[in-house]
Amino acid sequence: MTKIKSINSNQLYIAHNAEVSLKLAGNTAQVTFTAGKNRKCPIKNLSKDEFVDLSTGEVKERQHSENRFQRKNAKDD
Repeated sequence: MTKIKSINSNQLYIAHNAEVSLKLAGNTAQVTFTAGKNRKCPIKNLSKDEFVDLSTGEVKERQHSENRFQRKNAKDD
């Protein structure tokens, strides 16, 4: 759950390169800002079974599931 906090506008600093959005609802204004969007994918597919982690250069093997409802940590009975 997100915490909502009211602050004094004099205490707020938004960086020059931040992406800012403003939503107005009656007499309430909601300002959200982020440092930016992630525009690069951290992995690159090599095949259907392998991928490379671009941050480390490490080649890893994919873990496939039988169906989309199968949990990663599910144990066979």
